Amino acid sequence: FARSRGTAETAMPLQVFSSNDELESCILRNGHFDEEPATSHWYAVMSDITAADNYDHALLATDRSNARLGGMWQNIRSDCLDSNTWYEVQANVLLRQAGTEVTVDCDPSIPWFTHERSCPSIAIKNGHHLVEDIAWTVGPLSSSGTNVDGWYRLYGVFRPTKEILDKNYVALFVARAPTNVDIVVDQVQINPVNEFTVGVIPDCASNLVVNGNAETGDFRYWWIRGNGGDSGHIEVPQTNTERGFVFRHAGYRSERWRGMLQNLVDTTCLTPGSRWRISAVFRYFETNEDGVQIPRACDKTNPLTEYSCPVFEMQFFSPQKPGKATIN
Repeated sequence: FARSRGTAETAMPLQVFSSNDELESCILRNGHFDEEPATSHWYAVMSDITAADNYDHALLATDRSNARLGGMWQNIRSDCLDSNTWYEVQANVLLRQAGTEVTVDCDPSIPWFTHERSCPSIAIKNGHHLVEDIAWTVGPLSSSGTNVDGWYRLYGVFRPTKEILDKNYVALFVARAPTNVDIVVDQVQINPVNEFTVGVIPDCASNLVVNGNAETGDFRYWWIRGNGGDSGHIEVPQTNTERGFVFRHAGYRSERWRGMLQNLVDTTCLTPGSRWRISAVFRYFETNEDGVQIPRACDKTNPLTEYSCPVFEMQFFSPQKPGKATIN
């Protein structure tokens, strides 16, 4: 189990969507797909899009030829957005086996779009002409308030930069799932953040880790590191103590480095010469021959021993300079 230090926030039920009609009509048009035709203001990208049968006010993306971009997109007006202001992004999605009405699951803990169980996301083109995810499928799937008959929640925040808004429009995509599935999309929204929004970093004196206490009752903003092999899975059990919800990375992991991972939402505070403290509270378990998990002590003396304690690792990437720097 792991729980980072910090102040817990009140969790917002996943099925509750905030709304600002004036802003929504300015930024995102026909996000509820209730115009005629339902595809108004939306366009297919490496796919075909139609009104979804058997669902009121939803769009269906089929014949998707690209896992990253195959879906739907809309150009949103940049003059409706304020530079360096936070916005909340969300939608409901349902995955179906391509060409059928059979719903399928995905794995929200997978950060890669190339995996056979990758989940959908909402993305924009940033100032470097790269596609950048801004909202992801909330996991575990069983926690989602919209998880009824296969519907899942996309959720995230973003803060557009002046560089992004220098263009007249910002391209927004709903895609990112294996090409052997169709995507049903409903209730796409972009709104100003509110008191229930999760993911906003208000200032550089704040915790840069989002949902570090599992205070939302789910693992939004968290993934499992690595691709290929066995990764285990993330659970979010509720304890009978003041700690409330915690994260539990359970199951077999093929490599010791395959832990939980978060891409920091805001890295602007990580300036040269700044100093940061990283902390968390852990419990360490061993599974005995009967399959029962027994708490045990870990070894702090060597991070490579068999029962070593967990460690933190940070990796730094730049879209302008390929490669990475790693700090343990």
